[in-house]
Amino acid sequence: MHALRFILAHLGPFKWRFVLLLGATAIDGAVLFAVPLILTEVTRGSVTPEQWSRLVPILVLCMSTSIVMQWLVRRYGESLGRHYTNYLQLYYFRLVEQQEVSVLQKHHSGYILSLVSRVAGSAGSLTVTLLWLTSHIIVVMTLFFTFTARESVSIAVLNLLLMAIFLSVSMWFSARIVPLLAELNLASARAGQRFVDVMGNILTVKRLRLRRFAFEHLNEALGVVDSQVKTVQRFHATRWATLHSIFALAWLGTISFLLWRISGGATNAAVLILFVSAYATLRGYVERLSELIKDVLELGGYLSTLSALLTPVQPVALLGGSREWTTIRARNVSFTYPDSGATLSIPEFTLSKGDVVCITGESGQGKSTLLALIAHLLRPCVGELSIDGSPYSAREDSLDQLFAITSQEVDLFAMNIRDNLRLGRSIEDPQILAMLDSLALTAWVQTLPGGLDTEIGERGVRVSAGQRQRINVARALLLDREILLLDEPTSHLDRTTERIVVEALRNALVGKTAVIVTHREALMSLATRRYEVCHGTLCHGTVRTC
Repeated sequence: MHALRFILAHLGPFKWRFVLLLGATAIDGAVLFAVPLILTEVTRGSVTPEQWSRLVPILVLCMSTSIVMQWLVRRYGESLGRHYTNYLQLYYFRLVEQQEVSVLQKHHSGYILSLVSRVAGSAGSLTVTLLWLTSHIIVVMTLFFTFTARESVSIAVLNLLLMAIFLSVSMWFSARIVPLLAELNLASARAGQRFVDVMGNILTVKRLRLRRFAFEHLNEALGVVDSQVKTVQRFHATRWATLHSIFALAWLGTISFLLWRISGGATNAAVLILFVSAYATLRGYVERLSELIKDVLELGGYLSTLSALLTPVQPVALLGGSREWTTIRARNVSFTYPDSGATLSIPEFTLSKGDVVCITGESGQGKSTLLALIAHLLRPCVGELSIDGSPYSAREDSLDQLFAITSQEVDLFAMNIRDNLRLGRSIEDPQILAMLDSLALTAWVQTLPGGLDTEIGERGVRVSAGQRQRINVARALLLDREILLLDEPTSHLDRTTERIVVEALRNALVGKTAVIVTHREALMSLATRRYEVCHGTLCHGTVRTC
């Protein structure tokens, strides 16, 4: 099955731990089955006190071994489920982060988050179930049918036949529950998307008094999920009853056959000890196997949906690559948004080290798209950008450390001011305060109760738009990248504050390279060259008429 192949293929650093724990569960299953087997063999005839005295240590050894094996599985197997969930969350973070911006823009982040959480969580819990169930079933079934064949080949064959019917019927039901689970998966993911969206805009709900709208908006999506859950559970209940009827038939048939042999003196009554114990164990396995099949199919549905959203990409190192470069060039490059059909054409664009290039043009013409292409957040539909004559695709490992881009939509992390500026790097407070002072933020920070330790809330909601924008600029400058890509960095600022930010940028850009998208004359004064985007085409210079 798709889900099982995915789990086994993505065990990563946990592969050998998984194999060792499978071995532990196999030993546990064997010794547990050995207890009724030994008792059955011993009680076939008369047992002397001396034989009983030798039997007790063997039983103690079996139970002790089982306890040790179960301790190992509970100690390392159940924690493996949590570790594996965390591992998959990081795996999907890297996969999502490496997607092109155009792919991510098609889907709500809450929708993707819901799918990733369900895949990672389900795979983690299934890993634990597989550890408990797989080896136990294989070992116990093998020993059960071997011993059964010793008593009666016909009853062994009958049980094998009923088990084959059980598996066939289970797969038949499974094939028909897949579409129902797919609909449930889609409804759940959409409900998760809507919930994240509403909760992320809870302040808007309060400001506009949209309590009723938000409640009905959520209730509508969750109502669809509830309806799908009822449909799936009705089908699952029918499936469960059918499978357990087959199991009951096997149990009644085997016990009836043994009672008939015992009444005729062909079999010792002690054999019932084994079969009653074995069937009690098998019943638990059958119930868990039924749930396992359902969970595996459900995970497969989530995996298929997530795979359809995310484009496979080659893994890229988290950090690394040389920052050395001289010239970035684009010639006869174009990008088209698949949904809107809007196209940006770049006949010629050159960015040399030390340039400060200004991009102007009316809104919606593709200026932000140009920055995304330069930063390799978007891939051109036609042509390719090059760096020192080599295509971007050949320099994947270095591009991450080459650019710092600020967007018009400023989103800060739900951390304090200091951590939003350091972003995990070792930057001392004096350097941070000097940067904030150059952007006229020092006085504001000093008024805060916690200073740099002040939490700014989800997406920076506790600070004003102008403060967020200046923190965004400070963050980009502190990253100390070779090339700064600034998209309307003063759009939320008044003229006085804008002049302060422009002077800060003028000083910070000495020895740096920058591309600035702006409508403001103050920022244009920083440029050594200008381009204009007109009717979806990048034109060189400021005089050309489009």
